[in-house]
Formats: sequence, C-alpha cells, structure tokens
Amino acid sequence: MAARTDEKHRRRLRKERGELEGILEALQGQLRSLVDEGREVAESDFSEEGGDPDGGVVERDRVRARIADTEEHLRQVDRAEQAIEDGTYGTCRVCGTQVPEERLEALPWTTLCVQCKAAGHSA
Repeated sequence: MAARTDEKHRRRLRKERGELEGILEALQGQLRSLVDEGREVAESDFSEEGGDPDGGVVERDRVRARIADTEEHLRQVDRAEQAIEDGTYGTCRVCGTQVPEERLEALPWTTLCVQCKAAGHSA
C-alpha cells in the first residue's frame, strides 16, 4: 500500500481512536453515576421482596455492554495501526489478498476482504 494511502488511513484511525476514547470516558462516567445511584437507592429502599428497587441493573448492564463494545472497537483500531507499522495493513488475514480500498475507506480497521467476511470468517 502506498505511503500516502497509509497516512490517510493513519489519520482516519487516529480520529476514530479519539472519538472512541471520548465515548468510553463518557460511558465509564455514566456507569459510575449509575452504580452510585444504585447504592443510594439500595441503602434507602430495602424491601423484603428483594429485586432491583431502582430498576438500574438493566441500565448498568446496558452501559457495561456498550463499554465492552467500545473497548473491542479500540482494540480493532490498535490492530489496524499496528498493521500499518508492520506493512501488513490492507491485507486480508484469512486469504492474504489485498482488501479493496473502498472497504478500507468504509472500515479502516477491517482485517478481512469482502469474500472472507461474507464467508463468516473473523479475524
């Protein structure tokens, strides 16, 4: 892949990383708030029926799932940045063919060509 194209993807990945880090920070703050609210409610509204008095368990689990998804996306960005450094960026990890530029434009962190992704492979 040409150095100019690599630099374009490197900039795009840096931008994506910044956005993801901001999202992650916001989600972690939201989770801390939800946990603190849950403690307050649990301390003030204990009942013999048990359960989740504030209904917050589902919301906390939803935020935790979003955190996990965002962290995974960050790992994908890390791998793509490392692949640029290694000179393997844009090469399908399954079949070894060149990933089309259009696919890299849409998903610069991808490690699979369209055919391998369609076949159900994961990288």
